[in-house]
Amino acid sequence: MDQAIESDSLYEERLVREVKEITGLENPNSLAQLKSWLADNGLETSYGMSKKSKCLSC
Repeated sequence: MDQAIESDSLYEERLVREVKEITGLENPNSLAQLKSWLADNGLETSYGMSKKSKCLSC
């Protein structure tokens, strides 16, 4: 179990590092920063983005 947790942690760190490189965001886990970056790059988030948002295609 410890190896699975460590693997997950390392994978998450890698993804955060990649998102920072791609977007230039200081904190890609910040919803406000991410929504702003998406808007600046032509993606609308009018349906919201949160853990509580419902899947539109589900």
